[in-house]
Amino acid sequence: MARTLNQPRVCRWRDCKPKPAWGKFDDDTGGFHRLEHHSADVAACFEALLRDPVLRNRFERAAGELGFSRLTESRLTFLAYMHDFGKLNVGFQFNVLKDCPGAPRKASHLEAAIWACRRPDVFEELNIRDLVSWGAGPVDELIRAALAHHGRPTRDPDSCKGRDDIWRPFGDYDPLAAARLLVRRGREWFPEAFEDGPAIPSMPALT
Repeated sequence: MARTLNQPRVCRWRDCKPKPAWGKFDDDTGGFHRLEHHSADVAACFEALLRDPVLRNRFERAAGELGFSRLTESRLTFLAYMHDFGKLNVGFQFNVLKDCPGAPRKASHLEAAIWACRRPDVFEELNIRDLVSWGAGPVDELIRAALAHHGRPTRDPDSCKGRDDIWRPFGDYDPLAAARLLVRRGREWFPEAFEDGPAIPSMPALT
């Protein structure tokens, strides 16, 4: 059937050259939602939730005496944007292609995210240094909180330890280039998070 204006062509990840990082994938069609776009959707939902008076009050109480400032809100929104950065790894991106000779074996995006922060190259591309500088306390706990979006705390894994293969380019996909794009788009869309100002309150309740 001929495509009409009401029937947009589905962009399929397996056909893209070079391949972008996908955030959501449709097994039936091969269509995908780019990682930076999915991340922006999640961040926008977080911003919308903060406009709910009850939730807003809880965040403000959790922030304690330092208060829940506009800057803190913006920085937490950016951390929400970064919640899925572990999906950048090659073992996750290529697990949707069933017959792909030589591709790294499947890797979890949550475990890979924890280990990514310990790799100097990925650490730099993800701009983790800036994120850590935002907090008066351990901002890595806030990063872990963002990674706990499936409903349980993240723990130090063993399965991704030493797996350098999942952060090296494979085929038409380069995870470090995708990381640079993810961060660049996030900084463009949420610039207020990178303004100068007081640190995020280091309150366990806020985390």
